[in-house]
Amino acid sequence: MLLQLFVFIVAYWAYSQCKDVGTDKNIRYQRKRYITLVMVLFTIQSGFRNVAIGSDTFQYFSHFTDDVSYSWSEMWQNFLQNLVKDPGYMLLEKVFSTIMPNFRLYLIFVAAFFFWTLGRFLIRYSVPNTMVLLAVPLYQAIFYGFFSITGIRQTIATGFLLLAVPFAIEKKPLKFILFVLLAATQHKSALLFSFFYPLCFLKNSKPLLMISIAGMIPMYFLGPSFAQGLIADTIFDQYSSYLNQYEKVGAYSFIIFMVLVGVLTLVKINKIYCMLPHSNVFINAFAVGLLLTPLVMIDPSNMRVVQYFSIFGLIVFPLLCFTLANNGNRVLTFRIIYMFISFYVLLRGDSYAFFWQEYPLGGNYDAAGRLVDDFILGIL
Repeated sequence: MLLQLFVFIVAYWAYSQCKDVGTDKNIRYQRKRYITLVMVLFTIQSGFRNVAIGSDTFQYFSHFTDDVSYSWSEMWQNFLQNLVKDPGYMLLEKVFSTIMPNFRLYLIFVAAFFFWTLGRFLIRYSVPNTMVLLAVPLYQAIFYGFFSITGIRQTIATGFLLLAVPFAIEKKPLKFILFVLLAATQHKSALLFSFFYPLCFLKNSKPLLMISIAGMIPMYFLGPSFAQGLIADTIFDQYSSYLNQYEKVGAYSFIIFMVLVGVLTLVKINKIYCMLPHSNVFINAFAVGLLLTPLVMIDPSNMRVVQYFSIFGLIVFPLLCFTLANNGNRVLTFRIIYMFISFYVLLRGDSYAFFWQEYPLGGNYDAAGRLVDDFILGIL
């Protein structure tokens, strides 16, 4: 919790130092400066975490130590014959470990790559800095639990997909497809992002948004069965377990956020169109994420399917806040929203520990978790 508080305080202080004033050149410089600082904070938060933080970080650590032991010939055989799930990820581990055979540095590399791509995305499509200010606590509230501390393969895949977004908007299909395929080598579910390209041709987002809102209830009951039949006997079949789990009640904060933003965006959609170029594209992508949100109600792990489109909420939500606030009290409104979401994250009390701190990992911690920390401290 203390780290989250530090991130919120520094992010707000940096915003006060990076004003959107002066020439267009200075405004662009201040936005890039602010976003870079925020992404560095997020990179440290993710890359410096203890291996016990996150539902599968330790599992990725175990895979890393096993996968790097493969010879190059075995690695290429696995990649070409697809003997393992998402063989491109194993190949990435092998390439990285050849240069630096250390899981801690690998975690930092993954975090740096993802937040570099997210930063590029925000620099390109977030104007002014206030949009980024509101995106900071929103990321920590909605996306921190996935991109920052778990799902490493899909985090890398999402990074490639964020790089693909401008090519879709600029109608450059070959470059878009190239980055989608790169993402798919890390996690085949990234191929679902191919649907983003036709969304760029849909100028009026209102019908899609209305369909998504109306279709949420049918999707809750019929979505898993429909998706199960759609992916049967395809390359996605190995991920069918994501759509077939009924053990938990769902990520309610995420669901409330998606529904609330979806409904209010529909009400304010004409004003949002006027605020940012390509806003219709981001609303379209968010609408797809909204339609898929009932899968998260069945089981939170289905976020793996939704997150490729829900991440556009980092653009849509700040745009919506601009339309809801009057010019006279806009600054106060943004401060209240920032404080409200920040307090929600702090009250939620997400557990966290840096790699040099002891944090329990059941019976395996002394045997594995501490080994990583001691090795890193030794080379530093």
